Formats: sequence, structure tokens, C-alpha cells
Amino acid sequence: MASEATLKSYVKPLPDKDKSAYIHDFFSSIKNVVRALGRTLAADGMLSFRPHLSDEKFSLLYPNEVRLAPPPFPVKPNLLNFPGNMKDFDRAFKFYERELAERMLYDEHILFIISVYLNNLPADDVLCIKAVDTSGGDPKLFLPTTHSYLEDKYGTLAESAQDSLRATISRPLSYETSLDGNFVSMRAANAILSANNIGLSENQMFREACSKLSKNPRTKPLVEDFKKRDGYVSTTATFTEFCTWAVNQYDVRSPPDGTAAFAFHSDTDYRSVPSLPTPPVTPAKSVDPVAAASVSPAAGQITLTAAEITATIEARKKAGDSKGKKGKAIAYCIIHGHGGHGPGLTLKNGKVAYCNKMADKSGVPKTGYTVAQVNCSDPSGPPVDGMARSQDVVSGWTKP
Repeated sequence: MASEATLKSYVKPLPDKDKSAYIHDFFSSIKNVVRALGRTLAADGMLSFRPHLSDEKFSLLYPNEVRLAPPPFPVKPNLLNFPGNMKDFDRAFKFYERELAERMLYDEHILFIISVYLNNLPADDVLCIKAVDTSGGDPKLFLPTTHSYLEDKYGTLAESAQDSLRATISRPLSYETSLDGNFVSMRAANAILSANNIGLSENQMFREACSKLSKNPRTKPLVEDFKKRDGYVSTTATFTEFCTWAVNQYDVRSPPDGTAAFAFHSDTDYRSVPSLPTPPVTPAKSVDPVAAASVSPAAGQITLTAAEITATIEARKKAGDSKGKKGKAIAYCIIHGHGGHGPGLTLKNGKVAYCNKMADKSGVPKTGYTVAQVNCSDPSGPPVDGMARSQDVVSGWTKP
């Protein structure tokens, strides 16, 4: 077994700020230490005894398993029980010493695990844990108390994470992805909120989607037409039904006459812009300065000024030079971090640049990954379905 100092170095301390974002990593590192301890007592080390779980919690998480009992305290053999038979007494005493050593080793490991917890927690949490401790000094009861305290306090989403997810649901449509991509992001954010019992209902999500689409001249008719359908009832309409209908309708409809405003990245005329109405309004922001060019309403052609051409050249230089050097990362992936692929990037062929390790080209998760993980495009926030958000930068790119 590795030394205690080495094992402690494996633990990822819980930081003073944003604890909810790191509590999963903290618990995982603790579990690795517990598994490495007591290999002579059980195949999976101290983890076989689940010392961090109360009996109630164990029954809830592992209803079909039987908890491995700690080594019992042995009864010391009495010489009077072996009259005239020292050989049997010696054999019984050696057996007693072996069982006693196992029990003492178990208790030492429990104390070590407690110290690992307390030494890697912020001071204010240590004080709170000691204040709510009801173990009466019993180490095997103190450990579940500590774990439950941390799980109850930080195991749910932090307020900042909740706000970020709600913003994903309510913020205006993103034109850097497809219409369906917008719906996927909304659904993934609400799935996390729902897992913590604070998500929106299907009807509430439907109203949020309608609000978004009503502000886009291309998608506003979708909302209006959906509400005109036979059998439509505002209080029972669902987000799932509306998403399917809206995407299918959008794919076969032409944009409003005389405008290409608010085109999604997956649209064929994404880089075109509308003629300016009166009074002038700022065209939708594009990832390419070409989209900032002016349009002649009569000729329907794009005209670049000298300043705009210069801006275009400079922007492309920043993105990469003639030698193929990569610039700032243009996408984010929960596994690989900042780089050149991720659910927030749509390619010229209209396909989303999903991570090929987590999903196929259509974004369908591979075994071991979830939809929320595949569609995570934000490096900030708590773990997504148990997976921490990578802060790495792919080789050849720089952090944006």
C-alpha cells in the first residue's frame, strides 16, 4: 500500500469558493483513497465496508447488496478454559491476536479517512461539521455525518449554476448554431435543473421557446401557425411537441420575402444580411466580418468598403496564418477543453462539430456518455452528469 502521505496527495481539496462545482471531484478522490486502504481486509479495500454511508443511505443506494461488516472485536482466550492443554491455548491466543490486529487496522483506517476529509475542507465547514456532529465520539458514526453534511450542502446545484442554466433556457436564440441546436441546449439545461427538482415543466418550456421564436422574423410565423392548429390548448401544449413541429416546418419554409435576417449558422444564406430598414438597425452579429457588409436592396449584392475588406483580412490573420498556425480556440468540448470542435461550432456543411469520442456525427451519445455531456459548450459551471468540465487547451490552439 502507498504511504499515508502519498494517499493524501491524491485528494483534491474542496476550494473555499464554488464548492458545488468541485464536490464531485472531492468525493471521487476520497473514494480512491478509501479503496486503496485495507487491501488485506477486503478485495476492494475499505470501500468494501462503505464507511462513509449511514445504514439508511446504504440501503437507499444499494438496495440489493449486503454491507460488509467490520472485523469483530475478538474475545481473549482464558487459560482456565484450557486445563492442561497449553497447545490448544497457544493456538487460540494466536488466532485472537490475528483478529485483534485486523480490527485495530480497520479502526486506524477509519481515523485516517476522517483526517483526510477534515484536512481537505475549508475551515468554516470543519467548524460546522463539528457543531452538527451527533456521533458521541464514535469514529464510525462521525464519518457518515461528515459525508452527509457535504452532500446535502454542496451536492445540489449552486445558486450561480442554477442562474446559468436558467439563462440558457431563457436567453435569445443563438444564431451560431441551428434551430434544433437551440432546442437541444434548452432541453439539456432543463434536464440538469430537473435532476435537482427545480426544472421547468413541459408547458413552461413551451412558453419559453415561443417567446424566443417570436422575436425572430424567420421563426415568428412558426409560433403563430402552431397556435392555429386544431386542438391547440395553451395550457397543455408541450415543449417536445413544439420542437419537433417547428424544426420540421422551418426546414421546408423559405425565409420572409426581402430579408435574410437572423439566419441560423446551418442555413445556406447564413452569411448574407438583410437590407437595412428605416430607421437603421444593427445587423445580427456574425463570426465573419463579411456579414457586416452592406447590401444593395435593388441589386441584392453585397458591397464591401475598403475598411471592411481590411477588417476581414485582419480577422482571418488572427484566426490562422498562411502556414496553418491555429489561433484562439473557436469551440469548447467538455472532455478536451478549448479547441477546434464542440457542440457550439457548426461547420460549413451545416453539421455540428460534435466530439467524435462522445458522439456520432449527428450528436447521438456513445456508450458511457449523456446528451447533456455531448452538448456542453460552456467551460464554467458544475460537473455535467458527474463529468467535470475540462479546462485544457487542445495542442495548437490558445485559450480564447
